[in-house]
Amino acid sequence: MADHDRQTAVDEVQEDSEDCGILGDAQDNTSAPPTATSSKVDIRSQNALKLERQLTWARGLTLLDVTLTNNKQDVDTLGPLKWSTLKMKVKEAFLKANKIQIAQLLRSSENLGKNVANHINSNGYKDVIKAPLRKKNASSKPDCIKKDGTLYRCVNVIMSKRNEFMELKKSHDKDDSDSRNPKPLAWESMHHLYDSDDEELLVLSSSPAQSLLGFSVPPNICADYDHLDLPEFKAVINFIVAIYQECRNKKSVSGEHQQFGAYVGGRAYILYFYECLQETGDTALMNCAYAELNDNVKRTSTDATKRRVKRGSSNASERSLSPMPSGFGFRSQKQSAVAATEDAANAIASRHHAITHNDRFDRMIEMSNRYDRESTAATHYKQKYKQGKRRGISDNDLSKIELKYKRAKKRSKIFFSEYNKLKSDLGYQSPDESDGSLLSSASDSTTKKNEADRDSSDSSDDS
Repeated sequence: MADHDRQTAVDEVQEDSEDCGILGDAQDNTSAPPTATSSKVDIRSQNALKLERQLTWARGLTLLDVTLTNNKQDVDTLGPLKWSTLKMKVKEAFLKANKIQIAQLLRSSENLGKNVANHINSNGYKDVIKAPLRKKNASSKPDCIKKDGTLYRCVNVIMSKRNEFMELKKSHDKDDSDSRNPKPLAWESMHHLYDSDDEELLVLSSSPAQSLLGFSVPPNICADYDHLDLPEFKAVINFIVAIYQECRNKKSVSGEHQQFGAYVGGRAYILYFYECLQETGDTALMNCAYAELNDNVKRTSTDATKRRVKRGSSNASERSLSPMPSGFGFRSQKQSAVAATEDAANAIASRHHAITHNDRFDRMIEMSNRYDRESTAATHYKQKYKQGKRRGISDNDLSKIELKYKRAKKRSKIFFSEYNKLKSDLGYQSPDESDGSLLSSASDSTTKKNEADRDSSDSSDDS
């Protein structure tokens, strides 16, 4: 029945096109008699009715009714009719019904077909562009996980590669910020262990495995796992950490005092991850998986240090988290608040100083390594320049080598100056004064001697 109605509409459009409708703007050449005013009104009403039928016909068509030209740059036919013979309003009705955008430079009647061709040709590219944007949430289970042993094996990898896992949670340096894949060495090291044949990854840890009783977890579950590439491995690790943090957040809600297994929602691998972290006793590792403040940290200026309640004690003062000062007057309360504020400020300042000290120390190590690398490069280019000069290579090649040498020399001086400045700021005036200094006295003296030799050689070369 629908095919019959569709064919009827096409027949009507073809009949209309023969008169004055859809095929271009040509009108009937037979002019009406000058006295027949009513006949002109009838022709206009008929044309308006025919145009409405044509627009209805165009709105009912889809992209499946479109046939492109051989070069795929324009429309050849729309349904049974040629695209070039259609009126502009009919073309616009078809584009609007199929939600095809019209470019600013392609709004004329002869260029409207190019909008349809561009829309059809760009469908595949749109899917490719939008695919990376449709990323799943970190707490959504990745599609690559087909076997439960994959999750337990990843937990064993985290426990075996603790330092690499903690490295992932550190702040990004300049190279990490400029890269789309930060911390590549840590990820590759963990993924390499996952793909290896290490037998320790095939079994569950003995002590945490005891807490899985009642979850129907087979002891050899780690032996059956999925083979993951690096992006899939990253997604699985991030998924485990995200679910673990959600469960810890549920347990940290006020009034929740049950065991952690009551908040995992039947996900035994999360409980296994929790028990493995508790078994290590490594506070830094546990904070990387779920960061939380210590009990002794003051959250407000009026909070006192949390006191331990003696076992078996029923004294109210022993159970109080913020005991009142000795006096109950306004002055004593004010002094207590001021003292608590000073303690909190001192704690924050000490923490900030420690963080700054660690950052400067890491920066000093980096400057030392870069100085050694650039110094070696400068020496290499210097020797290469001398050898090329003896062999009689072209002046152009000599100038390139000389330019590389000067750049390496300049960078080495900058890194050495920055290294000495950081070393002085951290209090490492000499290797004997520093506790666990970076460079030995012999290496420092050798470095200074080499620096003096390079300066003297540079001055002789410049002369």
